[in-house]
Amino acid sequence: MFKVSGKVEIHALGDMAKVRLTAGSRDALITGTGAARIELTGTDFEFVDSISLIQPGNSQKALPLPFRLPKGKQQGNQPEMQVDINTATLAPGRYSLGIIQVTGVTTDVPITVHPPNPELTQIPLRVNMSEPQQDVMLHGKHLDRIEGITSANADWILPAIPDGAVEVTERSATIKLAPTAQKGDRLGAEIVISGLEEPLKIDDIARVVGPRPKITSATKSFAKWASVELRDGEIPTGRAVSFSLQTQSVDSHPKVELACSSEPDTRRKISLVPGDKTDSAELDVIGEGSLFLSADPGVIGVSGCQLTAQLTERETGTSEPFALGRVIRLPRITGFTLTDEKLGDSSYAATLTGRDLQLIEKAGWGATRGEAVQEIPTPVPGNPQEQTLKIAIPWPPPAPKAPLYIWLRGETQARQTNARY
Repeated sequence: MFKVSGKVEIHALGDMAKVRLTAGSRDALITGTGAARIELTGTDFEFVDSISLIQPGNSQKALPLPFRLPKGKQQGNQPEMQVDINTATLAPGRYSLGIIQVTGVTTDVPITVHPPNPELTQIPLRVNMSEPQQDVMLHGKHLDRIEGITSANADWILPAIPDGAVEVTERSATIKLAPTAQKGDRLGAEIVISGLEEPLKIDDIARVVGPRPKITSATKSFAKWASVELRDGEIPTGRAVSFSLQTQSVDSHPKVELACSSEPDTRRKISLVPGDKTDSAELDVIGEGSLFLSADPGVIGVSGCQLTAQLTERETGTSEPFALGRVIRLPRITGFTLTDEKLGDSSYAATLTGRDLQLIEKAGWGATRGEAVQEIPTPVPGNPQEQTLKIAIPWPPPAPKAPLYIWLRGETQARQTNARY
């Protein structure tokens, strides 16, 4: 029997059932990112002997993990412990930490390795003043993990992605600037990520610029040699049509793009900057906010195309499409001759001369009834661009010098022509 002088301290083992990861540590475990140091709290760790990483269903391949106690093992109460985990080769999913104390008892603490965080590219986005709200497109990786975005001077609306969508690289969003936003502001954002407790912070997700360019009105002009009625809003093909465009929020070097509102109707998009002049189009500045544009609509789109113009400024972006008119290809009638060849009880043959006569489906003396064209145009010898077309016309006409009406293929309303008997 012997005696030892001094003080004996008895400490209870830590209750490993109370162990938890700090919020920052729970968010730090991201697959493929490499070494992560996490912090455990919730109990006294001084009697921890070893820690290992265990994948559910595979406890036989536990991976020993280095850990650190502030004072070292069995050196008094230590309510925190740091553990190093390398996520470089860990797949996303649930794992557990096998914590063994000096008694040899193992306690499993669940942890989660998260999928990769979203990565945004092509930022900062451009957001214009004077817009009630704007649609933008987010680009990057793993965008399906984004649940929401908040900014100090803007509200974001993020539509839900389709069920089952993964590895999303493009995602639409709507942004509405606050009244306090000013031109030149750079917007930061907090991005809420699925499965993470703390938002991802981005200092420069968008910048506020001036208003987008805008076409406010357009006046058109073209040579009046049409021999077939042209309706309001229509623009003829086969000749240059001039436009005076009145604009807002543009400098002296805007780009104008001409196209059809429907992509299938577009033959060729044309882009012009002031000073450009080609065989089929030209653009010039004629005053502050005024542009002169000339183009052959038939080069840009097929008949029926809704011709539009858009302005683009390098700093402020692209305007909404402005409708210039509906492109229409009309036949050109240069001659009309009524013959004595009888084609029916009250119809006689007539001959039209001109171009693009194949567009005519019916002809008659009024806008309510026409005779179907039974033949196809014949080229004029020596001038293949000129044609003749045989049609049937009722006799007699309703009045002296009555105008001839025609129906174009695909149309239900007749058009008056300058052909008269």
